[in-house]
Amino acid sequence: MIPTTWTALILVLCCFMPGTVWELRRAGHEPSVKESSLIEAARIMLVSLTALLPAALILVAGAWAFAAYQEGDAARGFAVVRAWTTRPWSGYALSLSASIIGCLGALIVARLRWRGESSHFSHGDTWYQGMVRLAPTIPYLTVELDDATVWRGSFLGFDSDPATDRRNLALRTPISRRKPDANSFTNRPTTQVVLLPENQIRSIQVHYPEPEPEPGRGT
Repeated sequence: MIPTTWTALILVLCCFMPGTVWELRRAGHEPSVKESSLIEAARIMLVSLTALLPAALILVAGAWAFAAYQEGDAARGFAVVRAWTTRPWSGYALSLSASIIGCLGALIVARLRWRGESSHFSHGDTWYQGMVRLAPTIPYLTVELDDATVWRGSFLGFDSDPATDRRNLALRTPISRRKPDANSFTNRPTTQVVLLPENQIRSIQVHYPEPEPEPGRGT
């Protein structure tokens, strides 16, 4: 569902943004579990409402204190704040400000909750993390298949969709293979690329070779 009015947009921001900030911080420290979309959305909304109530009270109290100081009277300060909040754009500004404060509050509470703990979990694909993002050089892989065949080669790429059972891992030259009944690897100089189906892979060992020295510099 896409919000089509300013009111709907502000409502979405208020109901989901603080909870989403909390969930993103929590996902780095606690493993995710399978749950229904209803439960996940309900938890996000509950966190958002918990964060928005103090944020709204802080904003209203601050606006009243400022108005009372300007008017020189507490009762007139309430009247000014009430009149200001009944205006459409003032209400939008108040709601948006409460959402921003709620996000900051959720972020602060999350940092206090997991203070001193580094993030261990990532939503990113493990293959991408180990072979692309964290790789200082092109990885060299040792891949064991279910039939005990072992392939070695430089990493070339992999299909990006982890949901399909037809994803392949590609190795490029230099490539070698050890058959199930063999004790040593055999180089395959005529093989340029090998595609290994993910559903047949038993294990992957990743080795990061030392980077080659730059031209003109000693080894």
